[in-house]
Amino acid sequence: MKKNNGKPSVAVAGLRELMDKKQLTEWHRKNLKSKCSVVYTYRITTEVVPPSMQMIMQLRNIIAPALWFYTTNEKLPDISFNRSKDFKWTKSRNFRKLKSISEIRRWCAENGIPYITIWTLLNGKRQLTFNRIAAWKHLLPPEDWFR
Repeated sequence: MKKNNGKPSVAVAGLRELMDKKQLTEWHRKNLKSKCSVVYTYRITTEVVPPSMQMIMQLRNIIAPALWFYTTNEKLPDISFNRSKDFKWTKSRNFRKLKSISEIRRWCAENGIPYITIWTLLNGKRQLTFNRIAAWKHLLPPEDWFR
């Protein structure tokens, strides 16, 4: 997983704090139960792997999803988000924004994003991933994928 100038995300910093206090395993059992292994949570906490979108969504009532994408040295925007159980990212602000761009091929070229990636995302052939949100952070604010 790429490091953000050596700074962890706000969410990872919170998990590291639990790890330092030796409370990560207990927190994991309470909040994630059997949805993923403690080892996976530890690997996320130590930034060996990024969190999956499934994990981000499972924890959305405890950790605001956008906090996984902002480092501890960045100013946080308004991070209100949809806590609904049936949340669908295809109804998010960013998805609607991409759908509304009339010349999406030109927009992709101007912003250095492969058109096929956006096309497959908009047409349901690909899913939104942690790495895509992180890579497009400068164009599409992470918090707007969860609104």
